[in-house]
Amino acid sequence: MPKAFERPPAIYLFVTVKPTKKNGMTETITGRVGTCQHESEIPALIAKDRRDMGQTFGGLIEPASMEGRTYRAFRAEWSEIAV
Repeated sequence: MPKAFERPPAIYLFVTVKPTKKNGMTETITGRVGTCQHESEIPALIAKDRRDMGQTFGGLIEPASMEGRTYRAFRAEWSEIAV
């Protein structure tokens, strides 16, 4: 049975990572961290991203530096277009 249509996410969270001595990057990048329906969920998305960046896979890799990371959230204003 097909899943019922759900409204697209209301909030999109992005992280911008600037080059630092620790992260070895040469240019600033921005990527989507996740989406949510309510502003109250944003801190949990940030916490999950920070946890994920600290993942070392049992010490196989260095955890990502949190230096140079900034988060921005945007509210998507969705309106349906008849097609």
